[in-house]
Amino acid sequence: MARTPWGWIMLAAAATACAGSTANQSPQQRAAPPVAPAAAPGAAVADAAGLLAAGAALTDAAAPPAEAPLPALPSSPQPPPGALVGRLTMPDPTALLRALGTFAEALHPGFGVLGTPEPWLAFAARRGLDLSGVDLSLPLRVLALDPAQIAGPLVLVVGVADGAALEAAVRAMGLRMYTRAGVAAIGSTDALTVTGGYALTSLLGEAMPADPTVELDVAALTARYGARLDAAILKMLQTDAGGDPTGLVQGEVTRQFFGSLLRQVDRLQIAVAFEDTRLSLLTRLRPVPGSGLESFVGEQRPATFSLLEQIAPGAVVVGGRLEVRELIDGLDALYAPLWAAVPDGRLPPDMARRWVGYASGESAYGFDLSAGGGRLSAMWDVSAPTEIAALWRDYLDRTAAAVASEKAPYEVAIDDARYRGVTVSTLAPRFSS
Repeated sequence: MARTPWGWIMLAAAATACAGSTANQSPQQRAAPPVAPAAAPGAAVADAAGLLAAGAALTDAAAPPAEAPLPALPSSPQPPPGALVGRLTMPDPTALLRALGTFAEALHPGFGVLGTPEPWLAFAARRGLDLSGVDLSLPLRVLALDPAQIAGPLVLVVGVADGAALEAAVRAMGLRMYTRAGVAAIGSTDALTVTGGYALTSLLGEAMPADPTVELDVAALTARYGARLDAAILKMLQTDAGGDPTGLVQGEVTRQFFGSLLRQVDRLQIAVAFEDTRLSLLTRLRPVPGSGLESFVGEQRPATFSLLEQIAPGAVVVGGRLEVRELIDGLDALYAPLWAAVPDGRLPPDMARRWVGYASGESAYGFDLSAGGGRLSAMWDVSAPTEIAALWRDYLDRTAAAVASEKAPYEVAIDDARYRGVTVSTLAPRFSS
């Protein structure tokens, strides 16, 4: 069996290991600068490539002594193969490297070297990979096929700078290659047989995203691997619960929720981009037609992100608008076992439904870490300020009383302060070993 092209894809994945996207977003919608990395540039690159290689499900094996010729490339456009379950698209790898360099230099002086191809090429060369034949000024794509159907399930589509050098490097890795009009498709024999025609015809004519983008065929992946994923999630949640009855109930409810949600998603896109010192992420999903998720998405309204600039700055800030009134009946039914497991009096009566009735609209959240602990801040647009303030205070009082009565290894203190005529109540958990 031919070897999987992990070496070639290291460059693509490592170059985007820290990326994010803000296509069509204003600066007010973007997150605050992340914390600077502490590792040296070479170590950062090695870590990114190592994570990719460690995540591979298949192991390398020596190529057979002789291989049959690949099928002739078709001249007419070809549809995507049925085994295609995901793709990575980098519209301009060179521009991405420049943006990465600017971002890295702002975070940590000296890391700007990541914005040039040389360290990446040297890193690959030290691992026996000659990337001099790749044209990084042209788009780079990685097509992911179902590993249960295709041996060596990745195909790399890149521009060709030096055909002879690229072909020699590909053969040295035990892989195969198609070329046409300055573009190469690289992969195993099985992968190229089913994907090569599409990769060098229809794929090249498809609209290019503005930013590096990962797209997954969630419906296909769920149909083939959903049961395994359900079991893995449940096992993880049960381990985390540690035998606590309430935690076990919460774990099962969580598994049901995410399992149901996952089966209502058709496709998922995650785009990433750098902007100076900002790292931004844009997620798009397409619901399964006729699903509850499609109805929920249809109820949403565009966000103004008006609260995002007002939230306390932190390592991570998020904001937007989420209409959940349509979901409240379903959520009540889903979480009924969890509510039943909560001791009487721990929560205000019908808290979730009342909260949604008061605060369905714009919101923003910020999280920051300091030497003294963490801080979570939140802001909501509300329709009934007096009522929601009373509900929140009721929740704080009940939480503090419940913790005190349970003699838990932490305490909850409620502090009140006045600011411009407004009472600000702070809930401060303090943990002890």
